[in-house]
Amino acid sequence: LKLHPSLCRASQQRRVLSMASGPTVMPTHGHPRRPLAALLLAGASWSAHASLTAPLRGGSSVSTTAMAAANGTASASAALAGVFGHPSPTEVYPTYSDFTLWLVEEFDAPLDLDTDPIWTWSDGGLREGQVRFEKEAIKFQDGKMRIEASINDNTGPQPETCSHAEKEPVTPKTLRSGELRTRHNMFRYGRYEVRMRAPIVQPGNTTVNGNYISTMFAFRDGKFKHWREIDIEVTGDTQSSVTMNVLNAENTDAWRPDIQSSKKFDAKGQNVRADFHTYAFEWLPSGITWYFDGEKVGEHLPADVLPIPELSTKIMMN
Repeated sequence: LKLHPSLCRASQQRRVLSMASGPTVMPTHGHPRRPLAALLLAGASWSAHASLTAPLRGGSSVSTTAMAAANGTASASAALAGVFGHPSPTEVYPTYSDFTLWLVEEFDAPLDLDTDPIWTWSDGGLREGQVRFEKEAIKFQDGKMRIEASINDNTGPQPETCSHAEKEPVTPKTLRSGELRTRHNMFRYGRYEVRMRAPIVQPGNTTVNGNYISTMFAFRDGKFKHWREIDIEVTGDTQSSVTMNVLNAENTDAWRPDIQSSKKFDAKGQNVRADFHTYAFEWLPSGITWYFDGEKVGEHLPADVLPIPELSTKIMMN
């Protein structure tokens, strides 16, 4: 529920978030080799779950992966045994110490978001947002997942006013976009990675700033239930802006500053709209650590005021 595109012209230009490979998830025992979307679980005593990454192949696609505990880089067939999602049988995925590859999504073929056992789409819409999420805004092309934002000109089917994201009717929104998510709250401690590229605010010019957030995150329930969230965002305020958030709250009516802890990172010399980059976070009971292209860029520790989220979540991208 975070994509807030700024449309620079009155026409129906579209802003597109591309993810070259799906999420990768690893528990504690292993490392992904190339940038990809993956989930690595966090070790035998923990249940860890999800990571998203964009271009696994030269920055052109997004994938999700989960790894089994391994030392070094395992062979493709051995490393993928028991891995969920749609990993590539020809890829040799990297390993991370103490993480196990568990889930990989390459987006090599379109996903049927109504029948896929892992992935589906959100109907989200918040009263404080500008965007309503719709399945039609999620596209699969050339080994990438693409999320498009466009003006809602009131043509075509309109979403119902009810949404699982709110406890009250959602009024019509001025923008349409999409959100990919897993079906169930199955993901907790682990390493989450995504390789993605942020939307270009002004088509053909990656230096123009705007008002959007593109993100991969772990999220539980609506704000009116158990709000748990860990995310890494690329925002439209600068070409190199990366934001890291933790949210933890119970039974709230609306967002408040005291339920969120945020940190900023300036990827100096990088343009997150022009190129794919690998974004990741490790979520453990002992703390949360964020990475940009393999470099540690932030952390949230037990000593921080906001508690580390402890409930299982979904993996979300919007």
